[in-house]
Amino acid sequence: WDFAAGYGNYSGANAVAIGAYYRPNEDTMFSVGGSFGGGENMVNAGVSVKLGQGNNVSTSRVAMAKDML
Repeated sequence: WDFAAGYGNYSGANAVAIGAYYRPNEDTMFSVGGSFGGGENMVNAGVSVKLGQGNNVSTSRVAMAKDML
């Protein structure tokens, strides 16, 4: 899981946004989030899918960290 948060201000109005991202594999990512402020709250959800072959070389973060040390 990855998490994100943000804050914004425009013309005296403030808002906060939060989000979470889950990647079950290298080709798919799910996201959920929301923004709150000024009485106009919103939520969102999405899915991202990689199309095409892309990069065939896949290295785990653990393997990359070991290579760097």
